[in-house]
Amino acid sequence: MNTEQKVRLRELIIQQAKFTGTPKKLFDGGGLFLYITKSGKYWYYRYRYQGKDKVLSLGKYPVISLKKARELHIAAKSVLLAGDDPNQEKEQAKAKRTATRQSFRAIADEWYQHKKPGWKNPKHAQQVINTLTTYVFPHIGDRDITHIMPVEVFQILSAISDKPETASRVKQRINAVFDFAIQTGRTTYIVQSSKAQPNPKQIKE
Repeated sequence: MNTEQKVRLRELIIQQAKFTGTPKKLFDGGGLFLYITKSGKYWYYRYRYQGKDKVLSLGKYPVISLKKARELHIAAKSVLLAGDDPNQEKEQAKAKRTATRQSFRAIADEWYQHKKPGWKNPKHAQQVINTLTTYVFPHIGDRDITHIMPVEVFQILSAISDKPETASRVKQRINAVFDFAIQTGRTTYIVQSSKAQPNPKQIKE
């Protein structure tokens, strides 16, 4: 038996809806509904994928407004119409965001913003980020920091072996970023500690 109400939701209806001891659903049509529980009001999209009933969580009201929930609902339906599972799409997007936060570039940016206030010389601060942007980010900037291998850092330093002072600074700053990553729980090792890591002053020998 279909118990969905015929009238679409309005903000006033949602605001006035209260938990009365038993969880209940307020439907907006097309599988979108608001689930009212003791702990709050939550948006869900009910759909079928490959013959199976599934439910996609869209967020908590009022953080996710009625208007926003409908936008997310439309986006999820588009994914479904394209032949994909909205839940899998959500997990993939989440994994991508996590990978971005784990990238060397993202962590280096965090480290830089953390250290910058302590650098009294603006020129030095600019040189630090310029060093990373010029010599490091093009090679390992988008790499998950836990996947970076010593040989990758070796190659970065080898490419500037004719500039010993620059190579030394690059090595120092890569090491500092890894140390910051350890302190913030993003990795458990410093890739520079590997014996495969060259001493910039000896690379040309």
